[in-house]
Order: sequence, then structure tokens, then C-alpha cells
Amino acid sequence: MLFEVLDAMSAEDDFVNTWVHEDLSNPDMIILYETWACSREQFLAVQLAKPYRQAFEAALPGFLSGERRLEFLKEIRAYPGTAPIASGR
Repeated sequence: MLFEVLDAMSAEDDFVNTWVHEDLSNPDMIILYETWACSREQFLAVQLAKPYRQAFEAALPGFLSGERRLEFLKEIRAYPGTAPIASGR
């Protein structure tokens, strides 16, 4: 279900990118880092209201072992590198 949601959101106009991480010491922990070209308010009002996101949000509690954390970050500076990212597997 997660990757279907990511496929759908990647087609959105304000979508920039997303990273899905698995905690190496706890493979049951997944961290999703999304980047959007919109405000927090617009993301909450528009993106989370998309039908595919609503279905995911409704199913999400069944996948979580703890409380979900939804955080918003402000980029200060980016330092892009040239090395390929290792998959860790």
C-alpha cells in the first residue's frame, strides 16, 4: 500500500521527492521523508485530502506500533554530493 501511495503522490504538481528509509537496527521502523513545493498549510489541506492519501491515512493505524510523528522542517542549506547512495543491503 505504501508504494502505491508514493507512486500516486509522485505525479502531484507540488511533489519534489521522497525518501523511504528502514531503520537498520529495527527493520519494522520505516521513516518516510517527503519534500513538497508548497506550504505546510497547503500540504495539510490539499495533499492529505487526496483520496489516495485518505485511504492510506485510514489504514495507517493498523500498521503502526506506536504514535505517528508528522513533522515539518525548514531547509537551511543543502549540500548535494556526487557519490551514489548505498542501499545498505
